[in-house]
Amino acid sequence: MVKKASVYIGIGSNMGYPLENCEQAVAMISETPGISDLKISKWYQSEPFGNIAQDWFVNAVVQCSSIL
Repeated sequence: MVKKASVYIGIGSNMGYPLENCEQAVAMISETPGISDLKISKWYQSEPFGNIAQDWFVNAVVQCSSIL
């Protein structure tokens, strides 16, 4: 019997369409064979670190079970 592991994946983007990028990443993870029981945190925004002029990030955390 294959043992499942609990996995946490950080998702984030600040380029182009950040929310859509992150949603696409979650969809791709959910379609991956060997991944199940997907849960996602609420979306939140975070300020870039340091003195670099760039857009804010959209972030979330995905929890899932995996046999990978």
